[in-house]
Amino acid sequence: MHQKLCLGAVVGAVLLCTSSVIGAANQAVVGKGEYLSNCASCHGKLGTGDGPVAASLNIKVTDLTHLAKNNGGEFPSARVYTVIDGRDEVQGHGSRDMPVWGDDYLAKTSRDEPIADREEAVSKRIHALVDYLKAIQAK
Repeated sequence: MHQKLCLGAVVGAVLLCTSSVIGAANQAVVGKGEYLSNCASCHGKLGTGDGPVAASLNIKVTDLTHLAKNNGGEFPSARVYTVIDGRDEVQGHGSRDMPVWGDDYLAKTSRDEPIADREEAVSKRIHALVDYLKAIQAK
């Protein structure tokens, strides 16, 4: 009986760890996809500010790989989140030239779902993007 309980606990722990790893891997894939779909045209495939649209803009596009470096070595996750979802304006963007992705993501959710579920889906997409940006920081 004791062996069965121990085995069950071990199997449960392995499944939990495996699902966490798969969840993290999926989060990374989602974040990179969000980045390539919505950010790379301006910020470049590698996040260095050299996307194909960058040359036609009136402002210098931010090198997203230096966000932590420019913030005393600490990645500003909360600030990045609010810039992406549109609650914070970016000084260089003036009158909010950068698209408000939170509104865009919300508009693309199913209107049949409750607003709380729709907002949670938007939050997950933005968090995945923030996590991806954190992962591409220059060392």
